[in-house]
Amino acid sequence: MTTRPRLLIDNQLPSSNLFEDVADVASFDASELTRDRLVDAEALIVRSVTRVDADLLQGTRVRFVGTATSGTDHIDLGYLNEAGIAFADAKGANAPSVAQYVFACLALHAEKVARAVEELTLGVVGFGHVGSLVGRMAADVGMRVLASDPPLEATGQTGPWASLREVLSESDVVTLHVPLETSGANPTVDLISSAELALMREGAGLINPSRGGVVNEPALCKVLVDSHSRIAAYLDVWIGEPNIDTELAHLCDIATPHIAGYSVESKQRAVHILRDAYKRYIGVRIRTSPPGTRAAAREGSQPFSGREFLINTAKSFPIRALSQEFLAAMAKCDPARAFESCRRKVQGRSESHLPK
Repeated sequence: MTTRPRLLIDNQLPSSNLFEDVADVASFDASELTRDRLVDAEALIVRSVTRVDADLLQGTRVRFVGTATSGTDHIDLGYLNEAGIAFADAKGANAPSVAQYVFACLALHAEKVARAVEELTLGVVGFGHVGSLVGRMAADVGMRVLASDPPLEATGQTGPWASLREVLSESDVVTLHVPLETSGANPTVDLISSAELALMREGAGLINPSRGGVVNEPALCKVLVDSHSRIAAYLDVWIGEPNIDTELAHLCDIATPHIAGYSVESKQRAVHILRDAYKRYIGVRIRTSPPGTRAAAREGSQPFSGREFLINTAKSFPIRALSQEFLAAMAKCDPARAFESCRRKVQGRSESHLPK
């Protein structure tokens, strides 16, 4: 009798039963995961809160790692490659959820500058799964869209391409959707720093739902203090999460604890993507995924108009209240505790109110 592989999955991810036909599944609390817990596990499914590296995996039987995220800065990919451990991410799974966050910020910024959203120019830095969805819906609303993504542009893919300098200087709102890359041909650490912030228009908005570290926080903090709100910052990601810079948070128009991609549906899409990746890894035939899961995430489907999306998001996503609650919580306790507490409160957030 063949022994079934054992798979460990973060207990905050839904639909773990999707793996039960091919593995013995057990869940874990991310705050309590240690190497000892992995002794007899062959596959590991994590969220962004779990650092996966040699310290965690060396000496274990783990041969497959999946992360229910688009970003991979919490994964030591070099070590996985050297150790021969297969890896999969869930790029695209959170695209509708992050787009919802961006459009909520756009609605607030339009109100702040007393202009209609469609009158604004949107600059999108990073035009992958999330950025391209945001760009398509913004264009659908009637916004002028500029995009900067040198690696993607170099492939010959068409897009509303512009240089980063043009995006920053010509946009009323700039939204960031790049991975955190510390090296290579296109590093993104401190992509937006003092020089880049100086290029932005008076009254412009900066939205960052990508990764902390893409924006140089001391530089942004200095601009927000010195310029008396020359620009408005809408930040969802931070350096050193959950121990974030509280001074910067209080200078932002919107400050939230990494919740842009945090919805029930995005987690479900991520688990479907990872389920399919794991089945491919072990050589099991993949049946068609349910509508709105893997296929929708990978293909970036948009079954509704940008105008509908904007109207429904503005009405239904209480981003200002969430920000106020987060800032109030940090005033009462340490930032890390407030960060985790407020994030847990929105773990049941649904995209169900969006138009179908």
